[in-house]
Amino acid sequence: MFTEKERLNLIMSYGLEESIDLYNKYYDEIHSIDLKKFKSTMSIQYDLPQKLADAIYFIEYHYKNRGTHFEEIMDFFNTLRAIERQVM
Repeated sequence: MFTEKERLNLIMSYGLEESIDLYNKYYDEIHSIDLKKFKSTMSIQYDLPQKLADAIYFIEYHYKNRGTHFEEIMDFFNTLRAIERQVM
């Protein structure tokens, strides 16, 4: 499992493009979920474009709540972790 700090670091370091791909893939679903309450529980320390921020909130929402896209999100983070290990 990944901590919130690890997840955000992986996304910001290796997964920006893939996050936007997920945003585009699930655009309608992202805008149908009320992420306002969820956003207040996160500690994003970055000033991000809205599209990227929404993508990260969507990813975090499904990760923390084991949503319908949990397996895809876990694959996403495992891939990013593998990339991180190759770079180091």
